[in-house]
Amino acid sequence: MSEAFVVHSDVDYEFEYEAQRNGEEIQPDLADAQEQRSAILWCAPSFEEFAHRFWIENRIWHAVNDPDQPRLEPRLQEYVNHYATPEAPDDERLRTVVDRADVAR
Repeated sequence: MSEAFVVHSDVDYEFEYEAQRNGEEIQPDLADAQEQRSAILWCAPSFEEFAHRFWIENRIWHAVNDPDQPRLEPRLQEYVNHYATPEAPDDERLRTVVDRADVAR
């Protein structure tokens, strides 16, 4: 039985391998297994969890950036409260979570 999960890397492997095939000098050493293992980061334990987080974080982003929406839906606010710094005021907590979501994309 195999285990599925979602990973992420800042390395654009498609670009890097194509550049390498074309004889161009590339930044990462694709032959260095240790370097590649450190460049690939675990993101979510399942595709379903990743898709849910992606969906909910996009809903939060749109809610924060839509001036016609006065406040978050309760389940979105619960998500924000879970990840935000507990001692921060609500608007600052929301901004922290949205900033983290922007960085993750």
